[in-house]
Amino acid sequence: MVHTVRSEATQPAASSACARAPRIRSWIGGLALLLSVAALLFFSGQKSAAQVVDRALSNIGVIAYATAAHEIWVVNADGSNARKLWEVPEHRRADMTGMILDLRWSKDGSKLAFTSPHEPLCSLHERNIYVINADGSGFRRVTNRPTCDEVAHLPTGTVQISLGKQSSDIQIVQVLVEGALAPVTVTLLTQSPRTVTIPNVPDLGPGVEQVVVVVEGNNRWFHLPGVDVLPGETVHAGTLTIGPNNVVRNGFGAWNPSWSPDSASLGFLVGPGLPQRVSLDGGLLQRSDRLFSEGIEPAFAIELAWSPVDDTIIYTAFTPEIGFAVYRATAGSAGPAQRVVQTDETRGLAWTPDGTGFVVANYFVEFMTPRYSNLFHIDLATGEPTRLTDYDNHFAYAPSVSPDGQQVIFHYMADFEPDTPSILRIVPITGGAESDFGPANAFQPAWGPGSVSTAPTATPTTAPPTATPTSTPGDPTATPTDVPPVPTATPGPGGAAHTLHLPVVVR
Repeated sequence: MVHTVRSEATQPAASSACARAPRIRSWIGGLALLLSVAALLFFSGQKSAAQVVDRALSNIGVIAYATAAHEIWVVNADGSNARKLWEVPEHRRADMTGMILDLRWSKDGSKLAFTSPHEPLCSLHERNIYVINADGSGFRRVTNRPTCDEVAHLPTGTVQISLGKQSSDIQIVQVLVEGALAPVTVTLLTQSPRTVTIPNVPDLGPGVEQVVVVVEGNNRWFHLPGVDVLPGETVHAGTLTIGPNNVVRNGFGAWNPSWSPDSASLGFLVGPGLPQRVSLDGGLLQRSDRLFSEGIEPAFAIELAWSPVDDTIIYTAFTPEIGFAVYRATAGSAGPAQRVVQTDETRGLAWTPDGTGFVVANYFVEFMTPRYSNLFHIDLATGEPTRLTDYDNHFAYAPSVSPDGQQVIFHYMADFEPDTPSILRIVPITGGAESDFGPANAFQPAWGPGSVSTAPTATPTTAPPTATPTSTPGDPTATPTDVPPVPTATPGPGGAAHTLHLPVVVR
């Protein structure tokens, strides 16, 4: 028997708008995120109204969260020792197309994975997956390597491409070649192809075809299979005509990272939702592989989560026959996946630490309007759902389970009005009284093992070896901020003072 957590108003045959949801990442992060960001900016620096109270639930582990100031903070679950773990370098912020998202701790709490769009002109992807150690050291990109900082020592060549367009409008685009330090900005006045020259392109190796990408805002065009760059020579990549028929809209990137049980690999989604895996030990030309074998059905996912105890993968997918549902499969497997529970759209999947179940944020949209979102705990053996929250017009998403499996932290929004704060809340895994946690401008929480006790190791944020495509006023090197390890009067995200409190029970 397949259980359901769908709203009674949801029909198996979704509307055309829902049918597009699995293909559009911006809708997945979606309307909830964009509207909540406005609230985050408004409330940045505001003091939380929570007060310190006693509570019987455990408070072990470390909670990481992102802010609208493009920062990641960590704090002990008891509210102590809040500090900034990482921030987007200043010289990268001008090119950002979104926020830091998808925070995930490794099983042992030694590393944090997340996604960020701060290198859209130094990557084939608009958004990439990054990993940083719990002490703030070891920051690195793990998708679509090499990064701009990793190719300065390589010999370079020149690439040319004939670029045309279908539109009669004037278009200003940026052309980059995989591995290049900076794009070339081109103004296309007519539909006739013109030759674009991209100099100083690092040669990634003999026979390696480096993809040419044309960028216009959130739209991307890819020229495949690519071009083999030759040191000291000029090579022609061919002709690319950009238009509505071959555009990848709303960005193309890697998202939704999830750790393997041994923390050696990350599962993630790329582009329209193709499940992939990438090793953390890969070399300079690291590429990802399929998470499942060809033939898996459904083939595209909206969200996924890798079990902390074995190679079981749960993922949300949409089919015209079923609608939205959570499926179960094994990494590397082929063939149909097992349907576990039917859902509306989802806004988060999180395993329990023992691998016996997971928490899903069921997100109900009616007539293109978000209505509410609730958390459910699903027993994997039976598929039986347990409701954790009971909202009829509020929103719970991005859940993360505590290391002892007893609590769930999540991103809460009362509504999407600009003056509504975005906050974190905690609820028992069995449901019941909720409690607010932390400052009012926190989102995308991740709860992992360990503790915050010492100052982090400064993460280098120096500019790349050559000029970036967009000049940004000011010093390109961010200065680390030392934060005293105290639970109150902590310098808050964005530089404003705020206070971290123990959660207060909401009656």
